[in-house]
Amino acid sequence: MSKRMTETQIVSILKEAEAGIPAKELCRKYGIASSTFYKWRSKYGGMEASDVKRLKELEEENRRLKQMYADLSLKAQMQEEIIKAIAPVPERKVWAQELQAQYDVSIAVSCQVVCMSRTAYYYKPKLFDDSEIVDVLNELTDKHNRWGFPKCFKRIRKLGYSWNHKRVHRVYTALNLNLRRKSKKRLPTRNPQPLSVPNALGHTWSMDFMSDRLHNNIRFRTFNVIDDYNREGIRH
Repeated sequence: MSKRMTETQIVSILKEAEAGIPAKELCRKYGIASSTFYKWRSKYGGMEASDVKRLKELEEENRRLKQMYADLSLKAQMQEEIIKAIAPVPERKVWAQELQAQYDVSIAVSCQVVCMSRTAYYYKPKLFDDSEIVDVLNELTDKHNRWGFPKCFKRIRKLGYSWNHKRVHRVYTALNLNLRRKSKKRLPTRNPQPLSVPNALGHTWSMDFMSDRLHNNIRFRTFNVIDDYNREGIRH
């Protein structure tokens, strides 16, 4: 029955309790549980019916706002994962600058929207002067034109330079000093000539070595000469 109680009925029951009627009697009279009565009194005690109605409306609105916040939070989290997966940091920095110009928001807000830290936003890459490395590499490759990167780098270390091998290799490849791999020498294409057919004996011969094995496992070789006209064996 408590579920069918209106705000006016709840306030009326609480007014009767304030007037001195015992709680047990009110529970028996209106068919409600004692726990429900004490819950109403702790929640709506001293309030009018309009106040109770307004409180319920606020509770419902609060519930809807919480649900909306949960949905928006989930969507924002999914968008953040997608942005991090598909957009590199330089591109996100451009997006943040566009948001600042279009919506007049702060750097912190724009960085938060594009899922980027302010440290990454303000970061400026250090530009190294590689002119000395270029000079050393050009000098080495001019003197030793068949050296590859490993030999060049070993010689650079022997000369006393402490440059990182990745930095030296970056400059090395930027100068197009990579040596081409040795490829197998390709034989020139030849046009095979058709074999001539002899018209008489003793015109052309074919010869080759042959080997075989006897029944007692003794190997032997023969030199065979055959006339190409009648396939007659001339010498074995």
